[in-house]
Amino acid sequence: MPKKNFYQHLARKIPNNFLTRFLISKFSDYMVRSESKYQLKMRFRSPKKGHKYKNAWGDLDCQNARHISIYAVERWGYKRKKQIAEREYQERQRQRQLEIRHEIQSGVVDQLLSEGLISCAETTADRPNIDV
Repeated sequence: MPKKNFYQHLARKIPNNFLTRFLISKFSDYMVRSESKYQLKMRFRSPKKGHKYKNAWGDLDCQNARHISIYAVERWGYKRKKQIAEREYQERQRQRQLEIRHEIQSGVVDQLLSEGLISCAETTADRPNIDV
């Protein structure tokens, strides 16, 4: 049984002309306006006779390509919001862990004071300054 190749594009070998480029760009704009996580990216493929690819990834200028491939990519603004939210979440988690440590350490000191194992004179204050 022959091995199948799977690619990351949504569609490929779409004819490169003004109408298809216009429709793809309008649909991508509509996705952005509807607050979609993704937008469409066009990549130009299949060089016309006498032209070469610009780099190893198969990129071409619009006027030198016969076909278009369409990819769905995350919007830059969405990526940025996701990074900020992740950073805020990590900061909240870190603060909560510090609060828990402080509560545990303060609870241990209070317990030792109540049991009479240490006296208030041994501590610099009612609760010691615990630097975590």
